[in-house]
Amino acid sequence: MSPRLGKTSDLWAQAALYASLSLIIPGCAVAGYYVGDWLDGVLHHGVVFAVVGAIVGAAAGITEVLQVVMRWEKRGERRNTSGRNQPD
Repeated sequence: MSPRLGKTSDLWAQAALYASLSLIIPGCAVAGYYVGDWLDGVLHHGVVFAVVGAIVGAAAGITEVLQVVMRWEKRGERRNTSGRNQPD
C-alpha cells in the first residue's frame, strides 16, 4: 500500500471517530431518560427517575468519550514514537 493511501484511510478513520463521538453523549442521555421513565412508570413516581437517568446517562457518555479520546491519543503517540506517520 502506498503511503498516500495510508494517510487517506487515517483521515477517514478520524472522521468516523469524531462523528461517532458526537452521538455518544446525547445517545446515552436519551437511553438513560427512557430507562428512568420506565422506572417511573413501574414505581409510580413523577419524573424523578427520568431526570436522574438522563443525568447518569450523560455522565456515562462523557466517561466513554474521554476513554475513547485517551485510547486514540495513546495510539497516536505509539505511532509517532515508532517512526511511522512522520511528516513528509
